[in-house]
Amino acid sequence: MDRNPDVLTVDIPVTEVTLLEDRAQVVREGTVDLSEGFVRLAIAEVSPLAVDRTLTARLVDCKTAVVLDARIRRERRILDKDRPQDVRELEAELRHAEAGLAVMNTRSVTKEARARDLATLKGQYLAEVAEEAAWAKGDSARWHQAMVSLGKEEDGVTKELSQLAQDMERAGDDISRLKSRIAAARSSNADMGASLRVDVESETAGSAHLYVTYTVPCACWRPWHSAELSDHHVRLTSGACVWQNTGEVWRAVKLHFSTERTTEATEPPQLDEDVVRVMERRDTVVAQARDQAIQDTGLGAGETALPKVFGIEDGGDVRLLHAPETTTILSDGRPTRIQLSFFEGEAHLETVVFGECAEAAVIKTTFINTSDGPLLPGPVELIRGGGPAGRTRMAFISPGERVALGWGADPAIRVTRTARVNQEKHKMLSNWVRNRHEVSLALSNLSGSPRTVHVKERIPISEIEKVEIAFDPKETTGRTKPDADGFLTWILQLAPYGHDTVNLAYVLARHSDVVGV
Repeated sequence: MDRNPDVLTVDIPVTEVTLLEDRAQVVREGTVDLSEGFVRLAIAEVSPLAVDRTLTARLVDCKTAVVLDARIRRERRILDKDRPQDVRELEAELRHAEAGLAVMNTRSVTKEARARDLATLKGQYLAEVAEEAAWAKGDSARWHQAMVSLGKEEDGVTKELSQLAQDMERAGDDISRLKSRIAAARSSNADMGASLRVDVESETAGSAHLYVTYTVPCACWRPWHSAELSDHHVRLTSGACVWQNTGEVWRAVKLHFSTERTTEATEPPQLDEDVVRVMERRDTVVAQARDQAIQDTGLGAGETALPKVFGIEDGGDVRLLHAPETTTILSDGRPTRIQLSFFEGEAHLETVVFGECAEAAVIKTTFINTSDGPLLPGPVELIRGGGPAGRTRMAFISPGERVALGWGADPAIRVTRTARVNQEKHKMLSNWVRNRHEVSLALSNLSGSPRTVHVKERIPISEIEKVEIAFDPKETTGRTKPDADGFLTWILQLAPYGHDTVNLAYVLARHSDVVGV
C-alpha cells in the first residue's frame, strides 16, 4: 500500500469555539470524501499558535475508517525581506496621518494664542469703556457694536478650538490603530502559516464526518453589562466581550463562554519550622488606623454592596454561557461584544451623600436581579436620558439578589464637609490623651423641587483596649447612633432652595503608651 499519497486539501471550517479566561478551544467539523485505503487530509488556514498536545481528530459515526495520526504543520509563508505591499501602504498612511496631526496641532496653538489675545483685548476695551463712562464720554452704540464684534470672533475661535480638539483626538486614535496594524503585519505570526495533517485509513470509499479540536492562546473573554435608566425602570443587558489574535478567522461560529480555569492548580502549603523566641516586651503599643472593607457578596436583604476583586468571578461554580446566535470574530485583537441576556425591573431611586469620599450627592438605584442566572462581575455602561452617563463596575450578583448602581452626582445638591480635631489638655493624673473629632456637612438644594437626601458618615471602631471611641450623641444631629460597623445615616428633607446641616462628634481616647493614632 502506498504510504506517500498526494495530500487532499479539504475545507473543514471552525464551527464552535469555547472561550476561557485566557485561551480558547476550537472545534472544526465537516464532511470529507474518502477513497479506499490510506488518505492524507490537509486543513488550511489554521492558527500557528495551536497547541500540539491538545489536538484531537476523529471520524464521527464511521465504522469503515479510522484516524491514524493528526499533527500541525507550520511553515513560513514569506521571507523577512519580502514584506507584503500592504505594510508599505500602511506606513505611508501613517506618515500622512502624523503630518495631518502636526498641522492640526499648529493650528490649535495659533487659535489658542488668538483666544488669549482676544481675552486681553476685551479686558483692555472694558477698562477704556469704564474710564470713558466715568468722564461721561464715548458712544454707547459704538461700545455695543465693538463688544458684539469681539464676542462673535471669540465664539468663533472657541468653536474652532473645540472642533480641532475633536479632530485631533480622532486623528490620535487613527494613528494608534495604524501602528497596531503595522506591528501585527510585521510580527512573526503574520509571516507564519499552519495547516492540519490528518492521516485516515478507510476500508471503502465514501463520505465521513471529521471532527477536530485544539486549543489556542491569545484569545479571552470578559463579562460586560449595560444599564439604561428610564424613570423608575432599569433595563440591564449582559454579554461577553471577546478578543482574539490567534491568526485564524472564526466565521459564523457558535460561541460558548466558560469560567473554568483549566490551568489553576492547587498545591499543599509548605511546612516551615515554627521557632518560638523570647522577646523583650515593648514599652509602647503601635496602633494603626486602616480602612476595612466589609466583605459581602451583594446587597442581600439590606446590606451595602462593596466592590470585589475584578475579573471573572463565578461564585464558586463553573458557569458555561452560550451565545444565542452565530458570530464572526476577526483575528485583529479588537473587542467584539456579544449580547447574552437582558431583563427589565422596577428600580428604587435615592440620593445619597458619602461626605468622607466625595462632597457630592450621588443618585443611586436599587433593583432585583430577575434574570435566570447570576450576573458576573464586570464593567457597566450607564445610559440615562438617551445618552451615556458614565461607567461603573458590578460585583457578583446571584439570581433574586438586589443590585445597586450609582448614576453620578445630582447637580442640584451642593455638599460641603468640614472636619475638625481638637486635642484636649492632658490631665495631670491621667495616662489618657483625648482628641475630640467634629464633622459638619452643609447641604443646599439649588432646584425648585424638594429633595430627599440620605447622608452617611462613620466613626472609627477600636480593636484594642488602649484605644477607646466615645460617641457624643448630644452634639450629633438627631441623636443618631452608629451601627455595629460605625456608620450613621440621616434622612434629610430639603425644601426647594432650602438647606440643612448635619453634625457628628466623637472622642478618640488613647493611652499614653500608644503611638500611631
